[in-house]
Amino acid sequence: MPELDHFSTEVQEQILKWNHNIFDETQANHDDPTLIIIEWSEINLANRNLDKNVMITRIRNAHNELRPFPNAALPSVSIFFIVTHPDNSMDVAVNVAYGNNGFQTNYRIPNAPSLGRIFSVRATSRKDAFEVTEFPNVF
Repeated sequence: MPELDHFSTEVQEQILKWNHNIFDETQANHDDPTLIIIEWSEINLANRNLDKNVMITRIRNAHNELRPFPNAALPSVSIFFIVTHPDNSMDVAVNVAYGNNGFQTNYRIPNAPSLGRIFSVRATSRKDAFEVTEFPNVF
């Protein structure tokens, strides 16, 4: 799956696990087959004295459509799935990245080093096939 090649092996495994679940289970827990993935720059977070957990909490509070993935006691701080109608998933992803309550509005400082990269990963109608979109210049 070349579209996932730039993600770490651990992230690829999580994406495949999620993808297999949405094909093997009913859609009840996965209304929209889209993930938001954040690759953090730990060094740049530390340089700006930012806590990614606080950032994530603020964004999740502003965007009720985001749920941590995997849905466990210790959810990943970098992978979320979107709970909304499939027609709205890209709108949610764009709002998380660029909207009034999104990462760019709250955390982007022009000419400052990036805090990380944000992607949406959408499952297509074929198992193990994905559409990956990177949202540039978010933070």
